[in-house]
Order: sequence, then C-alpha cells, then structure tokens
Amino acid sequence: MRFITEEDLRQRFRRERFTEYEPEAGTRLTPGARQFLSDRGIRLTETENGVRPGNGQTGFGKKEAGSSLKQNEQPRETEAEERSQGAHPAEELPCWQLELGNLQADFLQAGLDLQREDVLVSKEIFELERNLSRLASGEEMAEGERRWEMLCPACTGIGPENCRKCLADCFEITGFHAQSPNGRVVIRLHVLRSRLRKLERELPDDRKEMAHCIINRLSQMICHGFGGKICQKN
Repeated sequence: MRFITEEDLRQRFRRERFTEYEPEAGTRLTPGARQFLSDRGIRLTETENGVRPGNGQTGFGKKEAGSSLKQNEQPRETEAEERSQGAHPAEELPCWQLELGNLQADFLQAGLDLQREDVLVSKEIFELERNLSRLASGEEMAEGERRWEMLCPACTGIGPENCRKCLADCFEITGFHAQSPNGRVVIRLHVLRSRLRKLERELPDDRKEMAHCIINRLSQMICHGFGGKICQKN
C-alpha cells in the first residue's frame, strides 16, 4: 500500500486545480493529506475502508471550469506520464530533500506501527509528518498558526521561548529505557529524533527552526512515554 501525503496533493494542486479527489487503488491518505483536502473544500470520494478497488482511474475527479480533459480518454501510458508531470528527477534534488522524503516515510510507518500500542502517540507522529511536509515545501506557517507552542507545548524545560532552538536531548536513551514497559514506543521516537538531528545539519538555514521544533517535541514525547514527571533537561 502506498501513502498519499499532503505534499503529493499540494504539488498536483499547483499543476491543475481540482474540486474532487478519488484515491487510486492501493493507496491511503495520510491525516495531513485529508486535512489539505478539507481546508480547500475538495470533496473526497472513497470506500468505507479508505481504499478504492482497482478501476483504472487516475484518482482525481472533477477539474475546475476551463479544463477540457476528460477522464478515461487517454491510454494508460499517457496517464502514467500525467501522474509524473511536475515531479523533480531525483538527480535534480538536493541530498537533504531526498533524505527528508525518506524520513517522512519513516514517520508514516512509525505512526502506523504504533497505532495499536498508543493511538495518541500514533496520531501525533502523523501530525509531525505533516509539519515535515511543510518543511519540505518551504511553506511558512499561516499567521494564525504561528504560535509555536501549538506544535511544541510548554513543559518545564521547553517552551515558546526556546522550542525553535537546537536543544540537547533531555536525557540519554539506554537499554534501561528500551526494556521499560513503554520501551518500544520510546525507542521508536528516539530513532525518529536521531535521524532528524542528523538531517538538520544539512538543511538550509530557513528550514532549521521547524526541524528544531519537531526534534524538541519528540524529546517531550519520549519523556512522557517513559513516564517522566520531572524535567531532566537541566
């Protein structure tokens, strides 16, 4: 199964606006992608389990007025070319952008894997992936959303005044934490945080604040997952 992310829909919407979206066979929308459609009033058509049966359609329904393209009139080869239009060849993308795409996939997989263990953590991982998508596209947070505490709520060691800074981990993760009752969740979050820390060094300066905020939020989630009541940052 392939996940359709907010960035996938955003790029397609830039090329050709649409008012209805129908998922392709074998695909599933991320929470960020669903929110993208909802924010723009785009009608979503899908089956009960969220996956369309194979019907050969491209996944996009009605186009805005002025488009003369009709569905199912093009051969399969042309449809495949259309789906790839606007995509940047891998060799043209900077390394950090390729790595960021891989990391987004890791966040999606982690969110899916942890759904049965902790649905709240899973939901927040999906939300963090949505912010990674914003980081990838260079999209600024809307004025009404530019309250960083919404992305990284204040705790005793991290708050609006420092959540955009590059902060050290609150405490070292060891085998002791891995063997704790919630160790599987803690280690999964730690892996995501470590990968993002490594990537942050390669990011352009104007993308670092969002990365710092996501890293610090993961630190908070790790502390909460381990059952910490007192901040160990200081």
